Amino acid sequence: MENYVRYWGKADQKTKQWHPLVCHMLDVAAVARVMMQSMPDFLGDWSAMLDISPKHLLDLICFYSSLHDIGKFSSEFQCKIPELAELLQESLKPSLSGNPHTALAWLLWDECLETQLYARYNIQFNQAIDLCNTLEPLFSASFGHHGSPVMEPNAISKRTFGRIFSDSTIADATALLSEILVAFDGIQTILLKPEKLISHRKDIASFSFILSGLIILADWTASATSNFPYLVHAGNGEFSDDFEFDDLAGYFSRSCVLAKGAVERQGLVPVLKKRLRNPWKELFPNLYEAHYIPSPLQEMMIHLEPADEPGLYVIEDLAGSGKTEAALVLYSKLQMKSSADGLYFALPTMATSNGMYARLKETHKRFFVDGTGPSFILAHGGSRFHKDFQDSIIFDVHTIPKDTYDDSQLHAQTQEIDHQTSQSSCSEWIADRSRKVFLAQVGVGSIDQALLSVLYAKHNTLRMFGLARKILIIDEVHAYDLYMQRILHTLLEFMASQHRSVILLSATLPLAMKADLANAYRKGLHHGVTTEMEESDADSSFPMVTIYQKGQSIHIPVQARTFCRRTVKLEFFSSIGIEGPLKFLKEVSESGRCGVWIRNTVFDVQTAYAKLVEAIGSANVLVFHSRYSMEDRQRIESNVLEIFGKESSEDQRKGKILIASQVVEQSLDLDFDEMITDLCPIDLIIQRAGRLKRHTRDSSGNPISGDKDKRGIPLLHIYGPCIEGIISKNWYSEFFLGGSCVYRDAGILWRTAKLLFEEKELAVPEKSRYMIERVYGKNAERIPDSLKEISGIAAKKNHHDEAVAESNVFPLFDGFAKPSNTSPWPDHLAPTRLTDDVVAYRLCLYVNEKLIPMTKDKDFAWQMCEVKFRKTTIEYEHVFETLIRETEKGLPDFGRGGVLLPMELDSKSNTENMSYHSIGHTCDGMSFSYDSIRGLSLRSTG
Repeated sequence: MENYVRYWGKADQKTKQWHPLVCHMLDVAAVARVMMQSMPDFLGDWSAMLDISPKHLLDLICFYSSLHDIGKFSSEFQCKIPELAELLQESLKPSLSGNPHTALAWLLWDECLETQLYARYNIQFNQAIDLCNTLEPLFSASFGHHGSPVMEPNAISKRTFGRIFSDSTIADATALLSEILVAFDGIQTILLKPEKLISHRKDIASFSFILSGLIILADWTASATSNFPYLVHAGNGEFSDDFEFDDLAGYFSRSCVLAKGAVERQGLVPVLKKRLRNPWKELFPNLYEAHYIPSPLQEMMIHLEPADEPGLYVIEDLAGSGKTEAALVLYSKLQMKSSADGLYFALPTMATSNGMYARLKETHKRFFVDGTGPSFILAHGGSRFHKDFQDSIIFDVHTIPKDTYDDSQLHAQTQEIDHQTSQSSCSEWIADRSRKVFLAQVGVGSIDQALLSVLYAKHNTLRMFGLARKILIIDEVHAYDLYMQRILHTLLEFMASQHRSVILLSATLPLAMKADLANAYRKGLHHGVTTEMEESDADSSFPMVTIYQKGQSIHIPVQARTFCRRTVKLEFFSSIGIEGPLKFLKEVSESGRCGVWIRNTVFDVQTAYAKLVEAIGSANVLVFHSRYSMEDRQRIESNVLEIFGKESSEDQRKGKILIASQVVEQSLDLDFDEMITDLCPIDLIIQRAGRLKRHTRDSSGNPISGDKDKRGIPLLHIYGPCIEGIISKNWYSEFFLGGSCVYRDAGILWRTAKLLFEEKELAVPEKSRYMIERVYGKNAERIPDSLKEISGIAAKKNHHDEAVAESNVFPLFDGFAKPSNTSPWPDHLAPTRLTDDVVAYRLCLYVNEKLIPMTKDKDFAWQMCEVKFRKTTIEYEHVFETLIRETEKGLPDFGRGGVLLPMELDSKSNTENMSYHSIGHTCDGMSFSYDSIRGLSLRSTG
């Protein structure tokens, strides 16, 4: 038996079982091999891109996967269990360098193994330097298998190195390397032509992200003793060294059998795709059987034949044109043109994600062979609390035990994230189901989940590995600020570098923004080389489908759907004060119509709601915004969709008025008879107007068939300042103090107001592009001098946000290499959005000297009572400070995910709507108030 077998890789101190390091290294290689073999098209894609045969590419993957734990040869690791180290290596002495085995792998490779490898294949001088630089991202992917890249330790003396790796240890590691090269002999063939590898340096950098995610997943699978039992069992209650290990090749063959079973049990084998002969009929049988006539956009997608090469597909059409169905038809064709094994549908918010999840709950199965059971996951910050959430079969965290040796103390002392065991790291990651979304066949969720893949976040390459096999659909692509847009550009670059198509949907996309998105995608196709382009006036038709590929742009004008062609008349409330809008809404309710007022801040929503209730009572007034507990938000969202949704009837809608924030302006299929909107940028005005008389109804509000609505010409009321007279620098903020912090660029708002006052109508689609470009385009009207300072400040803020985003994204074209000396963010802190300092408050009640969550939900009690609000310092009496700290210790996340907010029942509360106030208060006498109708607010205790 070779000496390299006498090193342990995983062990259980209680049962005295252990697994040789070489066996665990081969187990991981076996899992990686089996997973890639289960994706032959994906393997073939990378084989072509790297110009390596599939067999040799599999050997390369196995080589790097097996080397992932080579740092465990160190005495630093082996002496974590002294009695086992003494049994296996009698003279081994512990080292106290404090470095994790992931970093020590780099040390051993750079100081010893790399030199021997290059000498074996006569790679020297400049060629050796070039090859080292080319392969660095692959070794980083291997050694950095605990969720982030690692670097070689600095300033290690020869003496310290000798304590970490003795001469005999180096000899054993070298012997193992030699046998691995023989076992995976394709790597030798590759190394015999180093110049070929060097010529594909950029492709190798792109592949390193895939390799990283694959090795992490393989390591987790192989670390589970339910998948790969310990090889060596206890003897007389003690660790034993009595076991058999015939040879490396023989063990690897047996390991591949276990790996195949493990991968299948964990749902990591892609299900078979179905070639749809008639996508419209097969995807939407209900519409087909009801003789629904596809819209012009949908009809175009039914007959479109996409090219075999990857592309960016930008679909621009009006609200109600059927963009979602068109995108799904397009996806059905693209998936058969590529090795993609699924899709991720990204949306702006939780509410829109929930809505899309419900729409795809049955449809997603039709992309795959009948009876295969494709996994389907909803992914956003609150998806695990969604009542209809269907968990995927990917990973059961309870089957993955935690090793009884634990680095947690060392981790706490050194602040090195890499000191976590594979099992504990796996459990932590999998505990949040949304993280598994890209390992499922179909995912629906927030754009944030996709953006996390290109931020410097822990385990981001697991998301990359999943996304690289998906086609990405992004809805409302115009809806993101410049910070998110910059991260989105990097995401598009990544998808293009992986030769994956992306579908973007929008009803109001400025040409400049569209050009930036296209440039980002093309940059990815060209491995980081920027190919700037602008959208010309000749390409400005609307509706439009645009296809961007490596060497061409294809612009396809589309006819607007007959029902979507309409003119929305405009009227204005231009006096400061909300009396005019309230009077109008009262008249709407009393006439039996339904209406909505979309406001720009939650505070304005709450204020208008209270005033309208004073005027007409609470029976017919609803309120919806983002500042509710998860439990209340789900209930309110469901109620709003039922009353104002597509299928709602006269009885449900009659006299109902909704006061809402921006949560209703995107993707939710709502339909109102009348609408008021606070003044906001033109693209959002158009978006909000899309919820006004959205579906065909009779004069009473009941759904009817056909394209003719019986409720009359739609009339949109704008509440905001007039453009006539003197325009002061406070022109907008005098009307909307809070709104001016949401929409900072007063110049954009002034251009919007001027356009609306002059046009007095929204003519869509005839003037859709004209209106957007008049506000956002390069030839947009000059703003008043009084607004230039405020507009300039907003522009500087935008530039700052873009710069922050630039520093936060992973530098893609360097490959999987540590971008700086900083540590990666955990998911819950990774900044996918730049907001004010917002935290999740966990509402709780003080009962019997304990703090209990303010919810009826028993499964996710503390999470279901969370409400997000700006970070506020609350002062408590000492007894409550102590109680909060003690309660946090007992929470699953030890209070890291949210701030406890103890509350008590208001003395004036009523049984119909219990209201509460916080026990503590701010230094200036403010306290939190909460009830299930108004939500959370901060008010004066006076």
